[in-house]
Amino acid sequence: MKKLIIAAAAFAAVLAGCIVMGVGFMMTGGNWRELSTESTVTYTEYFDGYFDSLSVRLSTSDLRLELSRDGKNRAEISRSEKIDVTLKIANGELTIGETDNRRWVDHISFFSFGESRVTLYLTESAYESAYLHLSTGDVFVAEDLTFGDLSIRVSTGDVISRARVSGSLTVKGTTGSKTLSGVGSCESIRVDGSTGDVSIRDAECTTMQIGGNTSDVELNNITAENVTVDVTSGDTEMKNVVAKGTLEAKATTGSIEFDLCDGAEVVFKTTTGDIEGSLLSGKMFDAAASTGRVNVPVSDKNGGLCKVNTNTGDIDITVR
Repeated sequence: MKKLIIAAAAFAAVLAGCIVMGVGFMMTGGNWRELSTESTVTYTEYFDGYFDSLSVRLSTSDLRLELSRDGKNRAEISRSEKIDVTLKIANGELTIGETDNRRWVDHISFFSFGESRVTLYLTESAYESAYLHLSTGDVFVAEDLTFGDLSIRVSTGDVISRARVSGSLTVKGTTGSKTLSGVGSCESIRVDGSTGDVSIRDAECTTMQIGGNTSDVELNNITAENVTVDVTSGDTEMKNVVAKGTLEAKATTGSIEFDLCDGAEVVFKTTTGDIEGSLLSGKMFDAAASTGRVNVPVSDKNGGLCKVNTNTGDIDITVR
């Protein structure tokens, strides 16, 4: 009887909430935006001073980095009236932060339509380093910018970077896609994430490491000393990927496909999935499939080792 009373009370509360929402919807003439409890403010803030590094920490906003076309450093900001964005230049570093002044009750609004974004227009095209840390928001870095080191960390949001990097490029995110292009020649590229696809193209580096739990990985036009892809669940596709050392791709569940790829040593391994593609040079093949067919070229005693293994799936490799 007690459980029945609690269930009835819960149903009545939900019904009352729906009625209130319906009345509010009719009173606004069918405009859901008028039910939002937050207002958005938009403005431009100019800033001067020397800096060769950036440090950005945002909790709720998207971030865009663009090259300024009018010779002025500025930030175009669109934010909730209850969130403050601060800019400061000190010791050669531009620091941008965000302070959330909302009360706990403001976070339970069902309707919040305002766009929160910080767009930086920078007069210089090259910087020593940039550290971009977002809790919830997307990141975009334009192709006109160059960094020594670039580090991007996002809890929830997509990352697109087209910037050139000469040192280390690090991208970490819990949820969201990660797309990198036009990196050029750099020391290292490392991408990690729990959920979200990874796409990297046009890069030359010493080491490339990619990890993820549920991620499809696509690599195109990559040259490196060593390339490592290690995902739990997801397909890996590679085209024109050449490693002077080891080319390695592993997955628990997922296929591995490659075209015109190579390495002094090649290691492909998946538990469930096909492994198929073309290499640029002959190899000493060590290939095995517990359930599935195996089709590989005759081993070349002058080639490096190519170790390929899948439990459930087919193996089909050619040499071009």
